[in-house]
Amino acid sequence: MAVRFTGNFATDGVWDRARRQLRAVDRAANESDARWHLWQQPDWARLEPLPQDELVSPLLEKLAAVPRTDVVVTGTHTGSSGGATALLGTAEPGAGPEDMTHWPADDVRAWSARHPARRFTLAVTVALGKDLSRPGRIVEILVHELAAHAEPLADFLRVEDEVPGLGVLATEAERHRRLHTGTPRYQLLGACYLEQFPQEGNGPEFSDRAVTDTAADAGPPSNVVRLTPERHRRYGES
Repeated sequence: MAVRFTGNFATDGVWDRARRQLRAVDRAANESDARWHLWQQPDWARLEPLPQDELVSPLLEKLAAVPRTDVVVTGTHTGSSGGATALLGTAEPGAGPEDMTHWPADDVRAWSARHPARRFTLAVTVALGKDLSRPGRIVEILVHELAAHAEPLADFLRVEDEVPGLGVLATEAERHRRLHTGTPRYQLLGACYLEQFPQEGNGPEFSDRAVTDTAADAGPPSNVVRLTPERHRRYGES
């Protein structure tokens, strides 16, 4: 089923624009991405996935195809900004959800084995104060949560559904460390967004947040980052 966007994404025009912009740039990796030098290129002739990640399908399409799993993205206004991704499990229809976000893999497997009618939810929350609610910032938080957290969790659930015991479930801290060394999906979506939406309020706002969200050289490539001269000086760039 499709990824479901709720909260501000369904009621606020700015948030809905961010949702539509994300869909516009969400795509599989292709040969043209070599110009960004983000990662070692795959063997396109054999259609092999990238060694660091599976970028052979768009992210939202991939998330929507995970068995027994719903993906719900909620936008909310708050005094602080950021995002969160939770893994919830429902044992059977009508039962309340259990928060498995910090469970080890073996506990998730044991729970799954006890509940053949189980269903999972990847609950993603994007929070921004009203004065910061511009499409670029919303999209950056979305890309962070979906690429750095929801996709690895979805990969674990998909593998476990196919071959129980083989899924790899990284902790939140491990997923953040990977983001700071370069998550290919985050880098690809960021590059596509900056290239397609360079206008003020879009690309520059994405860049502003990406600078503080990722370590050096872990965000979108410098040749598509469009910052104003003032912003370049603010971050010590020439």
